[in-house]
Amino acid sequence: MKTTGHSRDTTLGIRDQSLVMRDIDYNWYKCNGESLLKMIQDNDRPKTNPQDLSEWRLYEEAQDLLQGVNGAVQPALDAMGYAHLWSGDFVTQTGVQDREFKADGRSYPATNGKYRNYYIIWEDVHTIIATSSLSPRHNVGKDKPLPSPSRWSDWTRAIWQRICKDHRKTENDLRYIIRDQITTYETKAVMHKITGLPPPPPGERGKQGGLGLSWPGLLFTMDQEEGLSLLGTAHGQDVAYLIRDHSDEVQTKKPT
Repeated sequence: MKTTGHSRDTTLGIRDQSLVMRDIDYNWYKCNGESLLKMIQDNDRPKTNPQDLSEWRLYEEAQDLLQGVNGAVQPALDAMGYAHLWSGDFVTQTGVQDREFKADGRSYPATNGKYRNYYIIWEDVHTIIATSSLSPRHNVGKDKPLPSPSRWSDWTRAIWQRICKDHRKTENDLRYIIRDQITTYETKAVMHKITGLPPPPPGERGKQGGLGLSWPGLLFTMDQEEGLSLLGTAHGQDVAYLIRDHSDEVQTKKPT
């Protein structure tokens, strides 16, 4: 998947991972991607305000960039010029929703959702690498109250705003978003479908594993069925929300 701004391209990286084939409604993901693309292009959704992160425990980790990502991502980072970044060139931010929160005037127990991103602020080529994306919704199920923010896109945007302010950068300089360490079955199943590679043996739900693709991998655009299907997955949808809900900051970037 790829997004474009006025003068620069923004690639939305989807990690290649191993898959377990079960029946999935592939057409549903394509249709969901079409709907998301239309909403981004129409730009008719009310913008959200920066959100309070007090219901999350936040901490930075002093971790080497290449130690924290999947090994298959390292050639991509090397090609992008990130292999030898100093610690001051990126921030590793982790958030755990392990605090009681209030919704609808009531108190609810912590969801134990967890997000971890690397925010690379090197020169004018900025990148977000998501290495942990366990949403509060995943832990509490459907139709349950959620803390604010709860979506990866809102949480990521709130942190990104802080980092840009601290480093005197603009949010629109964001160029790449890489979703690493994907274990969600449905996302992996769509990836298997569009690459046509054979799945591993059953029993791999929740586990990582490569599809054997080397950098630069495969590129699917939004005028292709494959690209729309990726956009319609949970991991593509997260990125679409980041663009759609917060286009005041990322301006004209959109999947293409």
